[in-house]
Amino acid sequence: MMPHDLHHFFVGQHVFVTGASGFIGGHVASLLIQTGHVRALTRSTKGGYDSAIDWVEGDLLARDSIDAAMKDCRYVFHAAGDYRFWARNPREIFANIILTALQDRAVRL
Repeated sequence: MMPHDLHHFFVGQHVFVTGASGFIGGHVASLLIQTGHVRALTRSTKGGYDSAIDWVEGDLLARDSIDAAMKDCRYVFHAAGDYRFWARNPREIFANIILTALQDRAVRL
């Protein structure tokens, strides 16, 4: 349950949630659905996701995907992340840093 003052703050707002198909992001999105419009990015819209969420197919590491998904959203809840500690390509480990920078850029637009 969302506290009343927090609920009141987000009423009618458009929000973007990363990681909404995951455990934490899914809970965040579920709470926000009670207050307004929730949009989330997913790799594939073929999954059996919550129909109350506006799912947008895309890639977290693609700037165009982030820009399109965040269009008209006022707030971002960044709950997605690459939890690996090792990758064949070491650049993949820095994806979380890159993603955060992209979101910061998109929010300022």
